[in-house]
Parts: sequence; C-alpha cells; structure tokens
Amino acid sequence: MVSNTTLELINVTSLSRNVSISIPPSTRYFSVGLGRFPSKGGIVAPGMSVKYTVSFTPDSLGDYKDFIQVKTRAESVLVVPIEAWRPPPKLTLSRVLDCGFCLVGGKKCVEFSCQNVGLSSESFYIFPKSLWPVSDLRSVVGTNSTEQPPFAVTPSLFVLQPGEATVVQALFYIYTVSIKGEGQVISLELVSVSGEKGPPVLGEVRDNAAQHLVRFSPCNPHSVQHKSLVIRNNINVEMPFKWEIMKPDLDHLLPEETPKSAHIQSHPDTDDVVHISPLTGVLAPCQVQEFCISFSPKELKDYCCVSHLVVRDVPQLPPEPSEHSVSQPGPKVSDVIVMKVKVQGRTEPYQILLEPHAVLMPGDILIHTTTCRLFKMLNYSKTFILFQWETLNRSGHVIEVKPSAGRIEENSIFEFKLVVTGGKPEKIVTSLICNIQHHHKPITLPVEVSFKTTSCDGSDSPVDNCFLDVFTSHLRVRADVQSPQACLFNCRLVLSELYLGVPTTAGVTLFNQTLLPSHFSWMDVEEENVISEDDLREEKTSLHPSAVKKNLVSVHIRPHVGNLSDEPYCITPRQTVIPGKSTATVCASFTPVTLSGTACESTCVGQALGFRRLECQTRAYVPGKVRRVQGLDLEPIRLDLQAAVSPAVLLVQMEEDDGVLQFTASAGDLLKAESDKEVSVCEFDVKQRFQLKSPLKMPLRFRLETEPLFSVFKSLSQARTSISSSTPTDDSDYPLVLQPEEWIRVKVAFHCSLPLVDTVDQQGEELLPTVMLIHSASGQKKLRFEQNLQITFSNNTQQTVPLRAHLYLPTLSLSCDSLSFGFCYVGQTQTKDVNLNIAGGHIYWKSLIESGEGESDVFRATPDFGLLKSNKPYATVCSQSLQLSFTPSEDREFKAVMVITSPLGKIPVTLQLQGTGSLDEVHVRVTPQSPHVL
Repeated sequence: MVSNTTLELINVTSLSRNVSISIPPSTRYFSVGLGRFPSKGGIVAPGMSVKYTVSFTPDSLGDYKDFIQVKTRAESVLVVPIEAWRPPPKLTLSRVLDCGFCLVGGKKCVEFSCQNVGLSSESFYIFPKSLWPVSDLRSVVGTNSTEQPPFAVTPSLFVLQPGEATVVQALFYIYTVSIKGEGQVISLELVSVSGEKGPPVLGEVRDNAAQHLVRFSPCNPHSVQHKSLVIRNNINVEMPFKWEIMKPDLDHLLPEETPKSAHIQSHPDTDDVVHISPLTGVLAPCQVQEFCISFSPKELKDYCCVSHLVVRDVPQLPPEPSEHSVSQPGPKVSDVIVMKVKVQGRTEPYQILLEPHAVLMPGDILIHTTTCRLFKMLNYSKTFILFQWETLNRSGHVIEVKPSAGRIEENSIFEFKLVVTGGKPEKIVTSLICNIQHHHKPITLPVEVSFKTTSCDGSDSPVDNCFLDVFTSHLRVRADVQSPQACLFNCRLVLSELYLGVPTTAGVTLFNQTLLPSHFSWMDVEEENVISEDDLREEKTSLHPSAVKKNLVSVHIRPHVGNLSDEPYCITPRQTVIPGKSTATVCASFTPVTLSGTACESTCVGQALGFRRLECQTRAYVPGKVRRVQGLDLEPIRLDLQAAVSPAVLLVQMEEDDGVLQFTASAGDLLKAESDKEVSVCEFDVKQRFQLKSPLKMPLRFRLETEPLFSVFKSLSQARTSISSSTPTDDSDYPLVLQPEEWIRVKVAFHCSLPLVDTVDQQGEELLPTVMLIHSASGQKKLRFEQNLQITFSNNTQQTVPLRAHLYLPTLSLSCDSLSFGFCYVGQTQTKDVNLNIAGGHIYWKSLIESGEGESDVFRATPDFGLLKSNKPYATVCSQSLQLSFTPSEDREFKAVMVITSPLGKIPVTLQLQGTGSLDEVHVRVTPQSPHVL
C-alpha cells in the first residue's frame, strides 16, 4: 500500500532561488519525486513555490521517521522532518472468544462475526500465539484451519477490505485475544416429588439400580392419579432427553452389594399404566423441568416399573491414542441413562355397601298399587362410581329403583327409592341388580314382598281404602271411604281467677281430620265436687245455636286463621272501649328481625283481628226490661299487615369500575434530601375517596372501620348528610346517619412507612396473607396490600369495601455487568459510558469504587452520586448516563469493582471494571502534529 503527500517549498525572500534536494530520505520507506517548478531551470521566484511528491511505502504497522535536506544558495540548509504511520485495520472482535460449555468428549462449533472497521485493508493470519514472532507468516499458517488443541479455528487466512465482514473462529494475533471454553459432565438432580416419597417398605418389589422412588397411594381400577416430578439440569449445556418405561430389575443382591451394570437387563414395561409428560424434549441449561407422572391402573394388582431418563446423543470419550490407532473424523455419540425412577402403585377393589342390605316389605300390598321404600348406597371407594340399576318386569310385577342411573362421589351416601307395583297376588322373593362401571361384579339388593287382591271391608278406622277392578271395561276405580273424625289440639282448658258476674274468655282449637264436612255440637259437663246440680243448667249448642237459658260456660266457634304472636307486629293498646258514635286510635308497630347472610328484600305478612264484645257490666241484663247479648258471634275486624324488610346496604361509587379502591405509591417518596449527600426518611399518606349513597327509604346509622396501613381520613366530607347531634347513648357507636337517597364522601388514606419496605425480606409464613410481593418480567418489584374497609350498621350487619395498595420498590440496574477498557497507554485516560437505570419511582444513589491499595485514582466515575427520577408513571424505566474513566499508572492489568448503593436497596448494584496499562506506543492516542510533520 502506497501513500502520497505533497511537500511545498515557498520562496519567502526577495530574490529568486535555485532549489534542490541535497539529501533524499535515508530509508526505503520514503521516496521523493521530481520537483514541479514554476519556471524552467529550477529557479523559484520570490513568492512562488516548488512542489515535491513524497511517497510512503510501509511493510508493517509501525511508526516511521526520516528527514529531507533542501539546499538553496543560502548558507543554511532547510531540514524537513518526515513522520508517517499506517492507519491499522480495526476488527470488531472481542478479546476473549467464549465458546461456552460442552460435554466432555463432545464437539461444539461457535461462530463469531469479525468486521474490519478500520481505514485500510489487510490480510489476516491465524496461528498459535506460541509461534510468534515469526519472519514468514505464510510458513506457520495452515491450509484451511489452525489447531490449538482443544480448539481449532477456521479460516486461517482471510483478507478484509474496510467495512467488510466474515465469520471466523479465531483471533488476529495483534489483538492478542484468547479462546476459552469449559467441558462439563452430565449432572442431573431430582429436586422434588409431589405427594408420597420415601424408601421402600418391607416386602415390596425393589429395583436394584433405581435411585429414586415414587409411590402412588392405593386407588381403584380405571382411576387416574398424577404426581409432579421436578428435575434440575446442573450444567450449562442443554441436553435432549426421552423417557423409557421399563420393567424393574429384580435380581437378588447380598447386603451392601452394589448391582453391576453388565448384569442389569432392561425390558419394556407392557402394563401401560404409567405415563410421563413431556415424554421427550430438551433440558435447558441450569434450569428445572417439571414432569407429570400419571398412574392409571386397569386391573386389581400391584404395579411396579422403572422410568429411565435417557439423555440423547452424548459424546463418548475417545480412546487413548496409540501407534496403530486410526483417527476418527468426529466423536461417537450414544444415548445414556442418567436417572432411574421407580414408580410403584397398587389397586384396591371398590368398597360399596347398601343400607339396609335387603328390603323386606311387611304385610300384604294390594295389586296394582305402587309402594315405595327408601334405601341408601354408601361409596367408600377411592374414587367416584357410576351405577346402573336393572328393572324387574315379569308376571305383571314391576320392581325398579329411582334414580336408575347416576354417579356417587367418593365417601358419599346416595339415597334411592325402591318402587314396587304388583300384578297378581303372590309372594315375590328376588334380587335387583346394580351394575357398577369397572366393578368386577354387580351389587345385588334382595327384595321380598307379598301382593293381595282387592277387598272392601267395613272398619272402625276413620279412613279405609277400597279398590274395584273392572276387567270388562279396563277401567280402574278408586274411592276413599271416610268417616267423620275430629280432635282437639288441647283437651284441657283451665279458667283461673273467676269472679262473680265477670265473664272470662278462653279459646281452644278443634281440628277436622277428614276431607268431609263434620257436624258437631257442644255441651257443658260438670264435675260434682265443683258445681252442684242445683246451680248447673245444661245447654246444647249446634251450628245454629238458640240459647234460651243463662249458663256458666258458653262455647263460641270461629275458624282457625293463624298463630298468635306478639312479634314482629304489635298492636297497642291491646284492649279499649269505644263509646257510641265515637272513634278510637290503635298503633300498629313492626320490629323486623336481623337478616343474616341475605342481600335480598324479604316480605313479612300478618293480620290483626279485633274481637267485639257488646256487653255492659251494669246494663247487660235487667229482668223484664233490658237484655243485651255479648255479640261474640260477630265477625272480627280484620287488619291485614304487610312489611318489607330490606338488608342494610349502601351503594359504593368509585372512579374505577372494578369495585376496589386502588392506591399507588413509591417507596422512593419516603426519602427527602437534606443536603447534596444526606437524605432523611419522611412517612406520607396516599389518599383516595369514594361515595356512599343510601338506596333505602329509611335512615341508616353506621360506622366505618379499617385495619392498620389504612385509615379513614378524619375530615370526612359530610355534605348533604344528616348527622344528629342528639344521638341516643345506645347509638354512640354508630356516629354516622345517612338519610334516604342522600350520600356521603369518604376519604381513605394508605400510610406508607419504612417498615413496609422491610416486608420484602419476609418469607413463607412470616409474610402476612394480605401482602404479596410481585415481580414483573422486566425485573421490577412491588408490594401489594389488600384489606377491607368495614361498614358496620346499627343492626350488627356488615358491608365491606375492598382496599388495595401497590407500593412500588425502586430498583437499580446497570446496562452491563462488566466494563473492559482494553489496552491504554500509561498516563493517558480512556472513558466509556454506562447507563444507570431505575424503575419504580425515584431514588438517591451514590457510588464507590473498590480497588487495590494505591489504585484509588485509576478508575473514576462521574457523577458519583445523585437523584435518579422520572416524571413518568412508576412502572416506566428511566436512565442516567455515567462516565467511567481509566488512567493506568503502570504497565499491567488493573481491576476494580464499582458499587452503587441506595438507602432503600438491600442489595447493591456492582460493575466489574478491567483495563490494562501498556507502554507500547501502538496504544498511544493520536494528537495533532506540528506543521512540519507529515
């Protein structure tokens, strides 16, 4: 490559000069062409110039110096120094080519992109560093690839023009890069098994080579059980796998004897009761894989198999080289069993019982009459059962079970109805069959019943049945023969505290037990030891009474209309006197009972009966002049009562439609700046509001309560509400009263404090059930607190308003974990930028660079503290650029760690720093040269 430049010599004197190059460049890398004079004869007039072309032809990337002597008629000689260097090619190739991880004996090909971003083209040679220096590069470069066991790079020679790129697996020697990789051995770990897991029990089948045991609990045939199996890949290489279900190896071994792999024989399991999902796939590097093991037995027996986890395409270690061995083109691969899991389970028969075990119907049942009996089926099996009852239909008899088919859950009881209809008179002894799905034999229910023909007999019973079968016309006739029969609900009536001339009233209830109207009459029956016959007059009273004599006891009949009760309705006064042509006022009150667990309106219906009595104590009867009946046979005055009971409830109106009052805060707001480098903790509240409206037609008295973290703001807005100042003492616990169709505005505060941030460190049972730590996909963290605002009404019913607060935790991160400055000339400073990212609010931070003794000024960060804050929502990420500088003081490698801390962060953020100082002038940063330097 040849570079040219122009040397211009200007005559600054007042005389014309002869100019010539007396001494040309002394090295072969520079050459000077003929001068281009403004006139013939090599003379340069005043103010004119002569130009020479200087050529530079380097053979390496070094720095070159030389000089030229220009001779004129002047006494002094003009010396022009020459300096030149070739712009080096610049490759985008890392100093360390990391090939990652590979199984021992395996082969891994990794491609690296290499681009020439320099200003000159070059041929690049790849060879082991141990061969450098070398005089002839081509002599040490292979034809296609260069090997440095255990690495090989391809191609070993390539040419890149500026901007061109290629794919290589090697390094250009000038950059002195290295290749690294790590061989690893297969390592898998069984992390957990859901449910029962443990050593074999005495007497069960054992496999000699199985490392783990999965035991399923006893179950019924054709049922399915599942277990979760978690396996971790402990190496950094992904491994394709497959599962094989094999029979166990049952060879007997002596105590402490280990099985020999040569004696272990594996045969595929033919029971097909164990299945694993996924059956094939790839185990990701250093990750866990969850497998689902299903156990679905079909028969009554014990099952045992061994699940082999097979890693596919595992390279085999090559044999030791010998003189007569022939090199193989590549490593051999095979499938390797890396884990054996024994799976064991057993089945039990279904446990089904009938209660009672047989149905025996006593007595005789008339033919063509349907009779029912109840019985139960108890399912004590390990799973649900499906049943199907068969119907007996022969000789005109029909015996069936309802329902005839269905499902009974495990450990459940199902009630059936046995329906029997006889077709002719005889005794039937049979069994009904119930088929149970997957059960080895059906369930039988013995039945014994006798049928008889129709007969009509007289009977003293109040109700008899008579069935007439008319076979000629096939018309069935049924009649109920009944005789009148009535009874008293209470057969004893006691009249206490009787006074002469003062009538007393009491009531009894007579119940008609038949479907026929019954005619009855009342009579007075006296006891001799109480009333003498001289003072007793007897009276018979019918439905049409005609009383003609004064009696001690009178019976008045009225229909039964309901039960007497003083709740929830009450009439006051209970008794009053209404003078002629006057009025009276009674008060009807309703006291509803507390509705528990219902959100619907309920209706309460009742009635009040007013019985009139027309007697007058002083003028009820005047012999020969006045006679006035009591009027007890008059129809009572009826007042129908109806009330609707609505549960105490308030309408909750929020800005959001999800029914939850939401709060959002950032833990970064707890910090306030006192000075440039000092912060203090200040607790704060986040307030939200909602409205409560009464939809009822009556005032509601209530109180509001919250749990810690939340509080009802003291200055409640009580616009358009009526809070009585004359509240009774009994209602002092319910200070708020909301009138019908009015509303109240409620403010609720979420209190944010530093102890809330410490909740992040709590794990397991220490963490409250109302607190949850949420991790987002971007690495952001926030705490979610859920509680309820309790509305307690004066009738002790409650209503809740869900409260939810999200506390964002500011999280610091860097754009990279390590930063390499490469080579830098000793004493010069090289800078690079990294981004400090924050999510979840603002945060105060400071940095500290930890380095070796005497190296405190080698690495620096600017700025080294500050406030990182974003005006956007908490969920967004904002960044700040940090400038890292490296100034080596010696010709060696330097390492340091930059630690970034924050008052709220438990774990600091670290950045690994590395740089190498060098005295090689190749790494000197180019600075502007003097005007004489080319």
